[in-house]
Amino acid sequence: MPMSGESEYLSVECDEQFMIARFTCPKVLERECEVLQSEINSKGDACGWRIALDLSEVLLLASVGLGTLLQLQNAAKGKGGQFALFGANDDLMGLFKMTRLHKILPVVKTREQAIKAIT
Repeated sequence: MPMSGESEYLSVECDEQFMIARFTCPKVLERECEVLQSEINSKGDACGWRIALDLSEVLLLASVGLGTLLQLQNAAKGKGGQFALFGANDDLMGLFKMTRLHKILPVVKTREQAIKAIT
């Protein structure tokens, strides 16, 4: 049964196969990360913990956001699922490369590539 929802910071589409979560705000700070974790934790089981996170509207990702992304990936893998990021702009890709997170977190360009990576 498909589920969807939207908060002030996040839009979520979820069915039995996977979840697409999309930040709907340009800055991802501590509050936005709390909402992301809460939404994904509450809906993760319904989609088998196969999660793709759309970063296309994100202009600023605080350090707490990087930690949250790692925690979500670990949660997904711990539950037998997959986690991928997509839609990151050049600045975010630079941040991922500078911190070497692109070697740990799957980061792809498109929604279709992300869905393929998690299914």
